[in-house]
Amino acid sequence: MTRLYIISITIALAIGCAGGYWLGMSSRHSEQSLPATTHTQSTTHTSESKSDNVSLLEQTEELHPIDKMVADVVNEYGACTATALVYAKAQGLWDEEMNTSYLKLMKEFPPELQMQLRLTQRAWIKFRDQQYKLLRMFYTQYHPTGTMWVSEKAYGRMIITKRRASDFAGMDWSIHYCP
Repeated sequence: MTRLYIISITIALAIGCAGGYWLGMSSRHSEQSLPATTHTQSTTHTSESKSDNVSLLEQTEELHPIDKMVADVVNEYGACTATALVYAKAQGLWDEEMNTSYLKLMKEFPPELQMQLRLTQRAWIKFRDQQYKLLRMFYTQYHPTGTMWVSEKAYGRMIITKRRASDFAGMDWSIHYCP
């Protein structure tokens, strides 16, 4: 049974109080129950996890290349400054994916959908910036020290952009592959 839902960053932060658990490393509340994002011929889609007992980060053969890069570093180093740097790099890569998909959709959509996509993206950018501010304030208030929290904050920033990129990839996929 595939469950399609997104855990909000606030819930993920509450669950993730012990370094990296909400990244699917060992908590029963982790993302292991979420479908893995996979990559096939430049399309992104979701698939059911192999097993409830196998973490998402251990399923690297099914992950999008960006997710695999992140998983490899997280599996090797855990939550630390090194993973914060890879999350920042992944955030930039997801931003590139999002922008590429956005431009592709703008070319394919009729004018009324183009206008709505443009308005929605502008609103999302404001939302994203406020989410970043919330993360910064949260970690400043509750976790001002420790490299684990630097990593957690970087992950939170990355996942915001990843979700938006996945939204656009799903729209593009449905245009081309769903009758």
